[in-house]
Amino acid sequence: MPAPDLPSPAPADLFDRALYQQLSETIGVAMIELVTDFLDSCKRFEARLVETVAAGSQSGFRELCHEIKGSAAMLGFTGLSRLAAEWESGVTRGELPSASDATTRFKTMVEATREIVADIPARRER
Repeated sequence: MPAPDLPSPAPADLFDRALYQQLSETIGVAMIELVTDFLDSCKRFEARLVETVAAGSQSGFRELCHEIKGSAAMLGFTGLSRLAAEWESGVTRGELPSASDATTRFKTMVEATREIVADIPARRER
């Protein structure tokens, strides 16, 4: 699969602010910890993406994409969730991205998401 040109994703394409705010209101400051843990885990996700692609493991790649898709969607990270869904669908058609494409696209999406979340004031417990 050729690497597409990567335009900078718009904030609305990356993040479901309404879901994030709803979760934040429900669970308070624990939301900050959940988001931090997820974003920290993205380094491990990235390494696993590269490993499964390098191994040619379509089932491993599909399972990992499914995990990323669900985790990202649960926190309102729609861009990451859509990217993982795109890859998951591609695998069902027998397509695996190159390791460099997977790394580049994933890193780009994670960093853009990290920037968006950093600009949101933390909700404090009342």
